[in-house]
Amino acid sequence: MRRLIALGLFVLCCAALTLAQGGTRYDVDYGAWRVVVLQSDDWGLEAWFPDAPSAEALAETLDGVAARLRPYATSTLETAAEIDSLAAFLASMRDADELPVVLQANTVVAAIDAAEPDLGVGAPGFGFRLRPPGLPGSAYARPDLWEAYGRAAAAGVWRMELHGLVHRDLAAYATAWRDGDPLARRASEFGVVAHEGWRHRYELASGDEERARRTLGEAVRRFEELAGYRPVSFIAPDYHWDDEDERALAALGLEVIQAKAEQIQPRWAKGSWTTRLLKRWVQIRQRRRGRFLYMDRPGRLEPYGHLDPAAAQGARAAAAAVRDAWRRGEPAVVSIHRVQLSHPDAAIAAAGRKQLAALFEELGGVGTLRILVDAEIAALEREGVSELRRGPYLVYRNFGAQPRAVRSDQGTRFVLQPGTTLRHHEEE
Repeated sequence: MRRLIALGLFVLCCAALTLAQGGTRYDVDYGAWRVVVLQSDDWGLEAWFPDAPSAEALAETLDGVAARLRPYATSTLETAAEIDSLAAFLASMRDADELPVVLQANTVVAAIDAAEPDLGVGAPGFGFRLRPPGLPGSAYARPDLWEAYGRAAAAGVWRMELHGLVHRDLAAYATAWRDGDPLARRASEFGVVAHEGWRHRYELASGDEERARRTLGEAVRRFEELAGYRPVSFIAPDYHWDDEDERALAALGLEVIQAKAEQIQPRWAKGSWTTRLLKRWVQIRQRRRGRFLYMDRPGRLEPYGHLDPAAAQGARAAAAAVRDAWRRGEPAVVSIHRVQLSHPDAAIAAAGRKQLAALFEELGGVGTLRILVDAEIAALEREGVSELRRGPYLVYRNFGAQPRAVRSDQGTRFVLQPGTTLRHHEEE
Protein backbone atom coordinates (compact mmCIF):
# COMPACT_ATOMS: atom_id res chain seq x y z
CA MET A 1 0.00 0.00 0.00
CA ARG A 2 2.81 2.42 0.86
CA ARG A 3 4.42 1.85 -2.50
CA LEU A 4 1.12 2.49 -4.27
CA ILE A 5 0.67 5.75 -2.37
CA ALA A 6 4.22 6.77 -3.16
CA LEU A 7 3.70 5.89 -6.83
CA GLY A 8 0.56 8.02 -6.87
CA LEU A 9 2.49 10.93 -5.39
CA PHE A 10 5.19 10.45 -7.99
CA VAL A 11 2.63 10.59 -10.83
CA LEU A 12 1.14 13.76 -9.36
CA CYS A 13 4.59 15.31 -9.12
CA CYS A 14 5.34 14.46 -12.73
CA ALA A 15 2.00 15.97 -13.80
CA ALA A 16 2.81 19.11 -11.85
CA LEU A 17 6.23 19.26 -13.50
CA THR A 18 4.63 19.04 -16.93
CA LEU A 19 2.28 21.89 -16.06
CA ALA A 20 5.18 23.92 -14.69
CA GLN A 21 7.03 23.61 -17.98
CA GLY A 22 4.11 23.87 -20.37
CA GLY A 23 2.93 27.47 -20.17
CA THR A 24 4.53 30.71 -21.31
CA ARG A 25 3.97 34.09 -19.73
CA TYR A 26 3.05 35.73 -23.01
CA ASP A 27 1.38 32.73 -24.62
CA VAL A 28 4.00 32.28 -27.32
CA ASP A 29 3.52 29.14 -29.40
CA TYR A 30 7.12 28.47 -30.38
CA GLY A 31 6.05 25.43 -32.36
CA ALA A 32 3.93 27.59 -34.68
CA TRP A 33 6.99 29.76 -35.32
CA ARG A 34 9.25 26.68 -35.68
CA VAL A 35 11.83 27.98 -33.22
CA VAL A 36 15.13 26.14 -32.68
CA VAL A 37 17.89 27.11 -30.22
CA LEU A 38 21.40 25.67 -30.68
CA GLN A 39 23.18 25.53 -27.31
CA SER A 40 26.84 24.49 -27.42
CA ASP A 41 29.06 23.96 -24.36
CA ASP A 42 32.77 24.18 -23.53
CA TRP A 43 33.96 26.94 -25.88
CA GLY A 44 37.05 28.55 -24.38
CA LEU A 45 37.76 25.50 -22.21
CA GLU A 46 41.44 24.53 -22.11
CA ALA A 47 40.90 20.80 -22.12
CA TRP A 48 42.07 18.14 -22.11
CA PHE A 49 45.54 18.62 -23.54
CA PRO A 50 47.13 21.50 -25.44
CA ASP A 51 48.86 19.29 -28.00
CA ALA A 52 49.75 15.72 -28.97
CA PRO A 53 53.01 15.46 -26.95
CA SER A 54 51.26 16.41 -23.71
CA ALA A 55 48.42 13.99 -24.46
CA GLU A 56 50.93 11.18 -24.92
CA ALA A 57 52.89 12.07 -21.77
CA LEU A 58 49.74 12.28 -19.62
CA ALA A 59 47.86 9.36 -21.17
CA GLU A 60 47.06 7.89 -17.75
CA THR A 61 44.63 10.76 -17.10
CA LEU A 62 42.32 9.04 -19.59
CA ASP A 63 42.20 5.82 -17.55
CA GLY A 64 38.63 4.98 -16.73
CA VAL A 65 37.08 7.31 -19.31
CA ALA A 66 34.20 5.48 -21.01
CA ALA A 67 34.54 4.82 -24.73
CA ARG A 68 31.52 7.00 -25.54
CA LEU A 69 33.22 9.95 -23.80
CA ARG A 70 36.61 9.59 -25.49
CA PRO A 71 35.89 12.31 -28.09
CA TYR A 72 35.47 14.76 -25.19
CA ALA A 73 38.65 13.53 -23.52
CA THR A 74 40.69 13.99 -26.69
CA SER A 75 39.41 17.49 -27.42
CA THR A 76 41.41 20.66 -26.93
CA LEU A 77 40.97 24.42 -27.05
CA GLU A 78 39.70 25.51 -30.45
CA THR A 79 41.82 27.60 -32.82
CA ALA A 80 41.03 30.84 -34.64
CA ALA A 81 41.09 28.94 -37.96
CA GLU A 82 38.44 26.53 -36.66
CA ILE A 83 36.23 29.39 -35.52
CA ASP A 84 36.58 31.16 -38.87
CA SER A 85 35.74 27.94 -40.71
CA LEU A 86 32.74 27.23 -38.48
CA ALA A 87 31.51 30.81 -38.86
CA ALA A 88 31.65 30.49 -42.66
CA PHE A 89 29.70 27.22 -42.45
CA LEU A 90 26.98 28.80 -40.29
CA ALA A 91 26.82 31.90 -42.48
CA SER A 92 26.25 29.73 -45.57
CA MET A 93 22.78 28.78 -44.25
CA ARG A 94 19.82 31.19 -43.98
CA ASP A 95 16.76 30.62 -41.84
CA ALA A 96 13.12 31.65 -42.39
CA ASP A 97 13.98 35.27 -41.53
CA GLU A 98 16.92 35.35 -43.97
CA LEU A 99 19.31 35.41 -41.02
CA PRO A 100 22.44 33.24 -40.89
CA VAL A 101 22.31 30.33 -38.47
CA VAL A 102 23.48 31.42 -35.02
CA LEU A 103 25.26 29.18 -32.51
CA GLN A 104 24.98 29.96 -28.81
CA ALA A 105 28.51 29.34 -27.58
CA ASN A 106 28.46 28.71 -23.83
CA THR A 107 31.94 29.93 -22.94
CA VAL A 108 34.50 29.40 -20.17
CA VAL A 109 36.03 32.82 -19.53
CA ALA A 110 39.31 32.09 -17.71
CA ALA A 111 42.09 29.55 -17.36
CA ILE A 112 44.57 28.68 -14.63
CA ASP A 113 48.16 29.48 -15.41
CA ALA A 114 49.18 25.90 -14.69
CA ALA A 115 52.75 26.50 -15.76
CA GLU A 116 53.14 28.82 -12.76
CA PRO A 117 50.59 27.75 -10.14
CA ASP A 118 51.72 30.38 -7.65
CA LEU A 119 49.42 29.96 -4.65
CA GLY A 120 48.21 33.19 -3.13
CA VAL A 121 48.63 35.19 -6.34
CA GLY A 122 45.98 36.34 -8.78
CA ALA A 123 42.30 37.18 -8.45
CA PRO A 124 41.33 37.64 -4.77
CA GLY A 125 40.28 34.41 -3.16
CA PHE A 126 41.30 32.13 -6.02
CA GLY A 127 44.96 31.51 -5.27
CA PHE A 128 46.13 31.16 -8.86
CA ARG A 129 46.96 33.41 -11.73
CA LEU A 130 43.89 33.45 -13.97
CA ARG A 131 44.06 34.60 -17.58
CA PRO A 132 41.86 34.55 -20.68
CA PRO A 133 41.84 31.15 -22.43
CA GLY A 134 44.30 30.78 -25.29
CA LEU A 135 46.54 33.63 -24.17
CA PRO A 136 49.85 33.83 -26.10
CA GLY A 137 52.74 32.43 -24.08
CA SER A 138 50.68 29.67 -22.47
CA ALA A 139 50.74 25.99 -23.42
CA TYR A 140 47.29 26.52 -24.93
CA ALA A 141 48.32 29.59 -26.92
CA ARG A 142 45.78 30.19 -29.68
CA PRO A 143 46.79 33.31 -31.62
CA ASP A 144 43.89 35.47 -32.82
CA LEU A 145 41.29 33.29 -31.02
CA TRP A 146 39.35 36.09 -29.34
CA GLU A 147 39.49 38.14 -32.50
CA ALA A 148 37.99 35.14 -34.33
CA TYR A 149 35.13 35.01 -31.82
CA GLY A 150 34.61 38.71 -32.54
CA ARG A 151 34.55 38.13 -36.29
CA ALA A 152 31.96 35.37 -35.87
CA ALA A 153 29.82 37.62 -33.65
CA ALA A 154 30.12 40.46 -36.18
CA ALA A 155 28.86 38.08 -38.88
CA GLY A 156 25.78 37.34 -36.74
CA VAL A 157 26.54 33.63 -36.28
CA TRP A 158 27.99 33.61 -32.74
CA ARG A 159 26.41 34.49 -29.38
CA MET A 160 28.47 34.00 -26.21
CA GLU A 161 26.76 33.00 -22.97
CA LEU A 162 28.31 31.93 -19.67
CA HIS A 163 29.67 28.46 -18.92
CA GLY A 164 31.65 29.19 -15.79
CA LEU A 165 34.95 30.65 -14.69
CA VAL A 166 37.60 27.93 -15.30
CA HIS A 167 35.51 24.70 -15.34
CA ARG A 168 37.77 23.38 -12.58
CA ASP A 169 37.55 23.00 -8.80
CA LEU A 170 40.11 25.59 -7.79
CA ALA A 171 40.00 24.62 -4.11
CA ALA A 172 40.74 20.96 -4.91
CA TYR A 173 43.60 21.95 -7.20
CA ALA A 174 45.09 24.19 -4.52
CA THR A 175 44.89 21.37 -1.98
CA ALA A 176 46.50 18.92 -4.40
CA TRP A 177 49.32 21.35 -5.15
CA ARG A 178 49.99 22.08 -1.48
CA ASP A 179 49.98 18.35 -0.69
CA GLY A 180 52.55 17.64 -3.37
CA ASP A 181 50.21 15.67 -5.61
CA PRO A 182 52.59 14.10 -8.17
CA LEU A 183 50.09 14.27 -11.05
CA ALA A 184 49.44 17.95 -10.42
CA ARG A 185 53.19 18.69 -10.47
CA ARG A 186 53.90 16.64 -13.58
CA ALA A 187 50.85 17.90 -15.50
CA SER A 188 51.79 21.51 -14.76
CA GLU A 189 55.05 20.98 -16.65
CA PHE A 190 52.88 20.67 -19.78
CA GLY A 191 50.58 23.55 -18.81
CA VAL A 192 47.81 21.09 -17.96
CA VAL A 193 45.54 21.29 -14.89
CA ALA A 194 45.05 17.81 -13.46
CA HIS A 195 45.42 16.04 -10.14
CA GLU A 196 44.38 12.78 -8.53
CA GLY A 197 40.59 12.56 -8.64
CA TRP A 198 40.24 15.79 -10.62
CA ARG A 199 37.57 14.39 -12.94
CA HIS A 200 35.22 14.04 -9.96
CA ARG A 201 35.65 17.54 -8.59
CA TYR A 202 33.53 20.43 -9.80
CA GLU A 203 33.64 24.21 -9.97
CA LEU A 204 30.21 24.71 -8.39
CA ALA A 205 27.80 22.81 -6.08
CA SER A 206 30.08 23.42 -3.11
CA GLY A 207 27.25 24.29 -0.72
CA ASP A 208 29.25 27.39 0.24
CA GLU A 209 27.32 30.57 -0.50
CA GLU A 210 30.36 32.83 -0.25
CA ARG A 211 32.33 30.64 -2.65
CA ALA A 212 29.37 30.66 -5.07
CA ARG A 213 29.16 34.46 -5.00
CA ARG A 214 32.92 34.84 -5.44
CA THR A 215 33.26 32.33 -8.29
CA LEU A 216 30.21 33.39 -10.26
CA GLY A 217 30.80 37.09 -9.63
CA GLU A 218 34.32 36.80 -11.06
CA ALA A 219 32.98 34.78 -14.01
CA VAL A 220 30.37 37.43 -14.86
CA ARG A 221 32.94 40.23 -14.51
CA ARG A 222 35.36 38.53 -16.88
CA PHE A 223 32.58 37.58 -19.30
CA GLU A 224 31.49 41.21 -19.58
CA GLU A 225 35.07 42.33 -20.23
CA LEU A 226 35.50 39.77 -23.01
CA ALA A 227 32.05 39.83 -24.63
CA GLY A 228 31.15 43.49 -24.14
CA TYR A 229 27.76 42.70 -22.58
CA ARG A 230 26.48 40.96 -19.46
CA PRO A 231 25.47 37.31 -19.79
CA VAL A 232 21.78 36.45 -19.84
CA SER A 233 22.05 32.65 -19.71
CA PHE A 234 24.13 30.14 -17.76
CA ILE A 235 24.97 26.45 -17.97
CA ALA A 236 26.91 24.98 -15.05
CA PRO A 237 30.15 23.10 -15.75
CA ASP A 238 29.48 19.36 -15.71
CA TYR A 239 25.79 20.12 -14.85
CA HIS A 240 26.80 20.43 -11.16
CA TRP A 241 25.19 23.33 -9.26
CA ASP A 242 23.09 23.89 -6.15
CA ASP A 243 20.69 26.34 -4.51
CA GLU A 244 23.55 28.54 -3.31
CA ASP A 245 24.73 28.92 -6.90
CA GLU A 246 21.21 29.82 -8.08
CA ARG A 247 20.95 32.53 -5.43
CA ALA A 248 24.29 33.96 -6.59
CA LEU A 249 23.16 33.88 -10.23
CA ALA A 250 19.90 35.65 -9.34
CA ALA A 251 21.80 38.38 -7.49
CA LEU A 252 23.99 38.85 -10.58
CA GLY A 253 20.93 39.37 -12.76
CA LEU A 254 21.06 36.26 -14.94
CA GLU A 255 17.70 35.24 -16.35
CA VAL A 256 18.13 31.78 -17.88
CA ILE A 257 19.49 28.52 -16.49
CA GLN A 258 20.03 25.78 -19.04
CA ALA A 259 19.50 22.03 -18.59
CA LYS A 260 17.64 22.15 -15.26
CA ALA A 261 16.33 18.61 -15.78
CA GLU A 262 19.94 17.39 -15.89
CA GLN A 263 21.05 19.21 -12.73
CA ILE A 264 23.35 17.25 -10.41
CA GLN A 265 23.45 18.27 -6.74
CA PRO A 266 25.58 16.51 -4.15
CA ARG A 267 22.71 16.46 -1.67
CA TRP A 268 20.57 14.53 -4.16
CA ALA A 269 23.30 12.54 -5.90
CA LYS A 270 22.75 9.38 -3.92
CA GLY A 271 19.87 7.93 -2.02
CA SER A 272 16.61 6.02 -2.32
CA TRP A 273 13.77 6.52 -4.77
CA THR A 274 12.11 8.73 -2.16
CA THR A 275 15.14 11.03 -2.28
CA ARG A 276 14.86 11.23 -6.05
CA LEU A 277 11.16 11.99 -5.70
CA LEU A 278 11.94 14.80 -3.26
CA LYS A 279 14.52 16.21 -5.68
CA ARG A 280 11.90 16.29 -8.43
CA TRP A 281 9.45 18.05 -6.14
CA VAL A 282 12.04 20.68 -5.22
CA GLN A 283 12.68 21.32 -8.91
CA ILE A 284 8.95 21.73 -9.50
CA ARG A 285 8.78 24.39 -6.81
CA GLN A 286 11.82 26.18 -8.25
CA ARG A 287 10.24 26.26 -11.69
CA ARG A 288 6.97 27.58 -10.25
CA ARG A 289 8.79 30.30 -8.32
CA GLY A 290 9.72 31.99 -11.60
CA ARG A 291 13.10 33.29 -10.47
CA PHE A 292 14.65 31.93 -13.68
CA LEU A 293 13.55 30.73 -17.06
CA TYR A 294 14.73 27.11 -16.99
CA MET A 295 15.48 25.90 -20.51
CA ASP A 296 15.76 22.13 -20.81
CA ARG A 297 17.47 20.37 -23.69
CA PRO A 298 15.11 17.88 -25.33
CA GLY A 299 17.34 17.43 -28.37
CA ARG A 300 20.93 16.16 -28.44
CA LEU A 301 22.99 16.28 -31.60
CA GLU A 302 26.11 14.56 -30.31
CA PRO A 303 26.85 11.53 -32.51
CA TYR A 304 30.61 11.54 -31.75
CA GLY A 305 31.87 11.42 -35.32
CA HIS A 306 29.15 9.25 -36.89
CA LEU A 307 27.91 10.41 -40.28
CA ASP A 308 24.65 8.45 -40.35
CA PRO A 309 21.65 10.65 -39.37
CA ALA A 310 20.14 7.52 -37.79
CA ALA A 311 23.10 7.14 -35.39
CA ALA A 312 22.54 7.40 -31.66
CA GLN A 313 22.03 11.11 -30.83
CA GLY A 314 22.16 11.85 -34.54
CA ALA A 315 20.04 14.14 -36.69
CA ARG A 316 16.99 11.88 -36.87
CA ALA A 317 16.60 11.51 -33.10
CA ALA A 318 17.26 15.22 -32.57
CA ALA A 319 14.62 16.11 -35.16
CA ALA A 320 12.07 13.92 -33.37
CA ALA A 321 12.85 15.72 -30.10
CA VAL A 322 12.43 19.08 -31.86
CA ARG A 323 8.99 18.10 -33.15
CA ASP A 324 7.96 16.92 -29.68
CA ALA A 325 8.97 20.30 -28.22
CA TRP A 326 7.01 22.12 -30.91
CA ARG A 327 3.91 20.04 -30.16
CA ARG A 328 4.18 21.29 -26.56
CA GLY A 329 4.51 24.85 -27.85
CA GLU A 330 8.08 25.10 -26.52
CA PRO A 331 11.28 26.38 -28.14
CA ALA A 332 13.17 23.35 -29.41
CA VAL A 333 16.57 23.42 -27.71
CA VAL A 334 19.24 21.26 -29.34
CA SER A 335 22.55 20.61 -27.59
CA ILE A 336 25.53 20.31 -29.95
CA HIS A 337 28.76 20.18 -27.98
CA ARG A 338 31.98 21.88 -29.02
CA VAL A 339 33.57 18.49 -29.63
CA GLN A 340 31.10 17.93 -32.49
CA LEU A 341 32.23 21.08 -34.30
CA SER A 342 35.88 21.60 -33.29
CA HIS A 343 38.24 18.70 -32.68
CA PRO A 344 41.86 17.70 -33.45
CA ASP A 345 40.37 14.81 -35.40
CA ALA A 346 39.01 16.64 -38.43
CA ALA A 347 36.66 13.75 -39.23
CA ILE A 348 34.76 14.25 -35.95
CA ALA A 349 34.29 17.97 -36.60
CA ALA A 350 33.24 17.35 -40.21
CA ALA A 351 30.71 14.75 -39.10
CA GLY A 352 29.25 17.18 -36.57
CA ARG A 353 28.68 19.81 -39.23
CA LYS A 354 27.10 17.28 -41.57
CA GLN A 355 24.80 16.14 -38.78
CA LEU A 356 23.71 19.75 -38.16
CA ALA A 357 22.92 20.20 -41.84
CA ALA A 358 21.09 16.85 -41.78
CA LEU A 359 19.03 17.99 -38.79
CA PHE A 360 17.83 21.00 -40.74
CA GLU A 361 16.95 18.79 -43.70
CA GLU A 362 15.03 16.39 -41.43
CA LEU A 363 12.98 19.39 -40.29
CA GLY A 364 12.14 20.53 -43.80
CA GLY A 365 15.12 22.74 -44.53
CA VAL A 366 16.81 25.53 -42.62
CA GLY A 367 14.73 28.06 -44.53
CA THR A 368 11.61 26.84 -42.70
CA LEU A 369 13.11 27.40 -39.23
CA ARG A 370 13.82 30.35 -36.97
CA ILE A 371 17.10 30.03 -35.07
CA LEU A 372 17.03 32.00 -31.81
CA VAL A 373 19.25 32.30 -28.73
CA ASP A 374 18.36 32.23 -25.04
CA ALA A 375 18.42 36.03 -24.67
CA GLU A 376 15.60 36.28 -27.23
CA ILE A 377 13.53 33.56 -25.57
CA ALA A 378 13.94 35.27 -22.19
CA ALA A 379 12.74 38.59 -23.60
CA LEU A 380 9.77 36.97 -25.35
CA GLU A 381 8.79 35.29 -22.08
CA ARG A 382 9.21 38.48 -20.07
CA GLU A 383 8.00 41.18 -22.49
CA GLY A 384 6.29 39.41 -25.35
CA VAL A 385 8.78 40.99 -27.78
CA SER A 386 12.56 40.85 -28.15
CA GLU A 387 15.34 43.00 -29.54
CA LEU A 388 18.85 41.70 -30.15
CA ARG A 389 21.90 43.01 -31.99
CA ARG A 390 23.26 40.28 -34.26
CA GLY A 391 26.13 41.22 -36.48
CA PRO A 392 24.90 43.87 -38.92
CA TYR A 393 21.29 43.51 -37.80
CA LEU A 394 18.94 44.63 -35.09
CA VAL A 395 16.53 41.71 -34.77
CA TYR A 396 13.07 42.51 -33.40
CA ARG A 397 10.62 39.69 -32.77
CA ASN A 398 6.93 39.62 -31.89
CA PHE A 399 5.68 36.06 -31.71
CA GLY A 400 2.30 37.00 -30.30
CA ALA A 401 -0.93 37.34 -32.26
CA GLN A 402 -1.25 41.13 -32.16
CA PRO A 403 0.92 44.10 -33.23
CA ARG A 404 2.95 45.66 -30.43
CA ALA A 405 4.20 49.21 -30.03
CA VAL A 406 7.88 49.05 -29.04
CA ARG A 407 10.71 51.47 -28.33
CA SER A 408 14.21 50.57 -29.45
CA ASP A 409 17.24 51.10 -27.24
CA GLN A 410 17.88 54.28 -29.25
CA GLY A 411 14.47 55.67 -28.35
CA THR A 412 12.77 55.11 -31.72
CA ARG A 413 9.11 54.09 -31.44
CA PHE A 414 7.42 51.88 -34.04
CA VAL A 415 4.73 49.22 -34.36
CA LEU A 416 6.09 45.68 -34.46
CA GLN A 417 3.86 43.34 -36.41
CA PRO A 418 3.77 39.61 -35.54
CA GLY A 419 6.90 37.98 -36.90
CA THR A 420 10.49 39.17 -37.23
CA THR A 421 11.73 42.60 -38.29
CA LEU A 422 15.33 43.20 -39.33
CA ARG A 423 16.98 46.61 -39.30
CA HIS A 424 20.56 47.51 -39.98
CA HIS A 425 22.49 49.14 -37.14
CA GLU A 426 22.92 52.38 -39.03
CA GLU A 427 19.13 52.80 -39.25
CA GLU A 428 19.16 53.36 -35.49
